[in-house]
Amino acid sequence: MQVAIQQGLARYGAAASIVAFFALLLVTRHTYNVGPIFLLLASAGLWLSGRRASLPTLAWPLLVAFAGYVLVIGLSTAATGEKLATLDNPSRLILLLMVLWGLWRWPFRLEAVWLGASLGALGGLGIALYQRFILEMPRAEGFQHPIMFGDVAMLLGLLALVGLAHALHTRRPRWMLVLYLAASLAGLVTSLLSGTRGGWVGLPVILFALYRYYAPVLPRRLWLGSLIGFALMGLMAYTIPATGVADRIHQAMHEVKTFHQDTGAESSVGARLELWRAGAMLVDDAGLLGLSEAQVHDRLRALVDQGTVRAPVLEQAHFHNEIIEHWIRHGLLGLLALLALYLLPLRTFMRLAKAHAPELKAAAVAGVVSLTAIIDFGLTQKFFGHQIGIMAFGFTVTVLWAAMLQAHAAHEGTPSHV
Repeated sequence: MQVAIQQGLARYGAAASIVAFFALLLVTRHTYNVGPIFLLLASAGLWLSGRRASLPTLAWPLLVAFAGYVLVIGLSTAATGEKLATLDNPSRLILLLMVLWGLWRWPFRLEAVWLGASLGALGGLGIALYQRFILEMPRAEGFQHPIMFGDVAMLLGLLALVGLAHALHTRRPRWMLVLYLAASLAGLVTSLLSGTRGGWVGLPVILFALYRYYAPVLPRRLWLGSLIGFALMGLMAYTIPATGVADRIHQAMHEVKTFHQDTGAESSVGARLELWRAGAMLVDDAGLLGLSEAQVHDRLRALVDQGTVRAPVLEQAHFHNEIIEHWIRHGLLGLLALLALYLLPLRTFMRLAKAHAPELKAAAVAGVVSLTAIIDFGLTQKFFGHQIGIMAFGFTVTVLWAAMLQAHAAHEGTPSHV
């Protein structure tokens, strides 16, 4: 009896921690870490108590991706002489492996993810509306950089959208459908109000992935209505001046057209294009383990002095592209580690997203959507360079992987925990 009560409390505690993480992502500065910290301490306590159980084989792709990434970043940091603070963000992935083990022992319902993401997206929209129309800030930013605020808001909205598809598939109560629909729209609107542009580049691919996996189990008229709804929302966002969407689009097009002019690298888009061009020139120097921050600056200064690239690149703290950043700062091994971090989990999610079991399908599709979105964010931003970025990636993937392990075990008829 006592064991059953303890297990019940552990499961409720795990679900509450998951809800808290997603719900607090946009509405506070750092308290979103409370949920993961609680799960880490609880998992470590369970491990130290001796009640250990091995993770199933299906966990290995994530274990290899997370551990390999941290190992390579650690080697690169040591080789280039960078500060140990460089390891602060990556090291969280190792800690999340303990959380994965704990969540495997404490089965939770996927509704914890959908509910948390929905609360987070709606809370983010409230902050965005307040900052844009009450404080009259040019871009909504919450408590983060505007780009990170907009990207994470879109991530939460997309998670809610997968929750909506799952709720329709499994005929959940109407209030869930309304909540998830409102939250998915809230995430996209918040991203618009943040003025973030890069995150929208991959949205058609993400929506196509969602359609691909759920088209066989949802009515065709629903997809047609969704397509019309998204088109109308986009049109409204573009035509309503208060959103600033049209101005940001026109500005981006102008900056691309004027890139080759003398002052073309001084604009937001122009600076990114010039940084990517400069980064391509430094790839050969990066070697296996990369260049230190000082070495990168010295080489960029030399390129500027030679007239090969333009001076605004020296004003940027990073390359605004996750792949270029890892290749140059952590070398060829860093690039391979990043690609493994992206593709090993993505490959498994994509394989299991074809499953017929609803819970297994939903967890895997959410993984595909989340990872595709984060890869897209990294094309124009150093997403993992921000604590909220590495946690949004790491904790989301960890939770979805644990849900996938549990659903897969249930589908195979094997116990999910001991």
